[in-house]
Amino acid sequence: GLRVDPKNLDARVDYSLCLYQSGREEEAFAQNVIVLRQDASNVHALFNLGAIYGNKGMTDSAAYYWKKLIASHPHNDLAQKAEQNLKQLVDEKPTL
Repeated sequence: GLRVDPKNLDARVDYSLCLYQSGREEEAFAQNVIVLRQDASNVHALFNLGAIYGNKGMTDSAAYYWKKLIASHPHNDLAQKAEQNLKQLVDEKPTL
C-alpha cells in the first residue's frame, strides 16, 4: 500500500506495527516518526511511540508522547489506554 501511496498514514501505522512485532523496533520507530511529520497529532503514532519508549524503559519519553496523545484526543480509546499506561510506567512495560 505504501508503494502506491506513500502518504497513506493508516498503512504506514499498520506497517510500523508489523515491523515492531517482527522485532524490527528501530524501523517501527522510524515509521511512526514519518507519520508524525505528516500529522503531528496522529493518535496511533503517538501511542506507538509512547509504547516503544516505555518498553525500552525510557519513561520520560513515553510519558511525553502519551501526554501529547491525551491532550490532543482526550476522548479517544487509545488516550484512555495511554492514561492507564502512564500509571503503570514504573511497575510494568506497556504494550502496543
